[in-house]
Amino acid sequence: MFEGYVGIHLWSEQKTDDLLFSILLGMLLLFAIMFRCHAQQFMKMLKDSWSMKRRQSLFEVPVKENSFFHFFMLVQPILLSGLILFVVLYKLGYIVAETTVSILQNIGFYTAILCVFFLVKQCFYFVLGMVFGGADKYRWWRNGYDAIMGIWGATLYIPAIWLILVGIDGMIPVILFVTLYILCRFAIIYKIMRIFYTKNKGLFYISLYLCAQEILPLFFLYKGIVYLYNVIG
Repeated sequence: MFEGYVGIHLWSEQKTDDLLFSILLGMLLLFAIMFRCHAQQFMKMLKDSWSMKRRQSLFEVPVKENSFFHFFMLVQPILLSGLILFVVLYKLGYIVAETTVSILQNIGFYTAILCVFFLVKQCFYFVLGMVFGGADKYRWWRNGYDAIMGIWGATLYIPAIWLILVGIDGMIPVILFVTLYILCRFAIIYKIMRIFYTKNKGLFYISLYLCAQEILPLFFLYKGIVYLYNVIG
C-alpha cells in the first residue's frame, strides 16, 4: 500500500472538458494553418462576402483557388455548430456522456444531422436559383454564399471557446451564437435580393426563399432533434 498524498481523482466532467478542449484546439490549429498557407484566398473570401461585382477588375491580380481550403471553410461551420450544440445540451444536463467514445458519438451524431440539413438546403438553393435566376446568376450568388459561410464559420470559434473554457452561465455564448447565425442569414438574404430581385418575379422569389429556406428547414430540424432525443431518451 502506498502511503502519502495520491492526488485528486479526475471526475467525468473534467475528462469531458479536456476532450472538448482538445477537439477545439485541433480545429483552431488547422484553421490557423489553412489561414497561414492561403491568406490571399482568405482575403478574397472576405471581399466576395460583400462585393456585388460580377467580374473582377482587369487590374486585379488573380488569386489561385485551393479546393481543400474551400472545402474546409464550408465544413468548418458545420463541425463547430455540431460541437456547440453538443456542449450546450451537455452543460444543460440533457446529455450524459462520460466516456470518450460516447462523447465522440454524440458530437458526430449532431454534426451528421446538421450536415444533412446543410445538404438539403443546398438542393433547394440549386433548384430555386436555377429556376428563378439561371446558371450564371446562381454561380455568382453561390460564390458570395460560400464566402459568407466561411466567415461565419471563423466567427463561431468565439462562442465555442467561451462555452468550453468559461461555461454557459448567463447564456451569453448561446445568445452570441444565435446572433451570429441571424447576421449570417441576413447577409445571405441581402445577397439574394441584390442579385435575383427583379420587378416581375423578384418579390415572389424572396417570399419563396424565406419560406422554403429559412423557416421550414429550421422548423423541421427542431422537430427532428426533439423526436430523436425522445426516442433515444
